[in-house]
Amino acid sequence: MVVNTTIKVLDIRDNLIPDESYKTLLAMLYRNSTVREIRYTLQNEQNQERMKKFKGLSHQPLEFLEDELERDHVPLTRRQKACLPFWCWKSFIHDKHEAFRFKYDTKALLMVEDELMDGVTRLLYLNSLIYYTIMFLCPVLFLGACGEGIGSGTHYIYGAFSLLTVIGEIAIVRRIETKIANPLVLKFNKWHAVEILMGQIARFDTYLNVCLFHLLQECDHWNLAAPVGALIVLNAIYPFYKMTRLYNVGKVQDKFKHTLPKIE
Repeated sequence: MVVNTTIKVLDIRDNLIPDESYKTLLAMLYRNSTVREIRYTLQNEQNQERMKKFKGLSHQPLEFLEDELERDHVPLTRRQKACLPFWCWKSFIHDKHEAFRFKYDTKALLMVEDELMDGVTRLLYLNSLIYYTIMFLCPVLFLGACGEGIGSGTHYIYGAFSLLTVIGEIAIVRRIETKIANPLVLKFNKWHAVEILMGQIARFDTYLNVCLFHLLQECDHWNLAAPVGALIVLNAIYPFYKMTRLYNVGKVQDKFKHTLPKIE
């Protein structure tokens, strides 16, 4: 179906397909640019009501739809704002929904996939290569004798790399935001900053584990170094597996039209 470029109208209304499976169907049809209409039947009553509501609003002007969306955003009361953690959490969740809106705009996804992801993919792989080189090599180069610790040089190198990584990630988001040129689809907000911060914390944690492993190993504390080393290996297996898998997906693209492999 994905590689068939002659299909223009797909009618599957007589097929009793669970509503959840339509997401998979939509993903398969992303790349089939000839499809103009898909006719289907919803089974879930809640989804049927939502479809009715959607059809009722689909012909309304943009200003009316914006007013309808604003009505769902109930302003916080003073009592709620006094509870700072709750207010922050609700604010972050709203920003998360706004940030993830980008995932549901097919036109924006295809534009990013076709025009930007080649360069972004190369930068991400280069960043990963530098990260693993610093993480596994620098602690060894700056390692002192037992009791002397690790030289500050490796921490300065890692800190400089982290700072450049943060700047690079923000620049990538801004580049995509500029390319889409629609703040309703993508706009840099607090949730992006949280994701960048959490990513740096996770990386820094693994880097510190590597430093600890070398310190324990240098002092022959293998009873402690062994579990730390096992944790490092477990943390490294999944990223290496994903990078290898996605690289192979890109190669398979020549034989099978995979959906957005570079963004994945």
